[in-house]
Amino acid sequence: MNVKYSTIACIILASGVGRRFGANKLLTAIDGAPMLQHILDISQGLFPKRIVVTRHTKVAEICAQQQIPCLLHDKPYLSDTVHLGTSYIQQ
Repeated sequence: MNVKYSTIACIILASGVGRRFGANKLLTAIDGAPMLQHILDISQGLFPKRIVVTRHTKVAEICAQQQIPCLLHDKPYLSDTVHLGTSYIQQ
């Protein structure tokens, strides 16, 4: 079976509630910037399509400021987050 992959996309799952960590770890500062910013910086230019999927308005605001596509949702499960990101990428 020959399968050709024309693109590889990146779905950044940013919906965790941080119960064990005690806060939203993606907003925790590392070297003066939120962890999310480091993820966005590292993934920039590596993928033709990126999407951040989150339930946190602050994460969505950071993405909007940088014109990075973001889906804000209120779904309960990790599988919901993956499904939303996959649906966006396949458009």
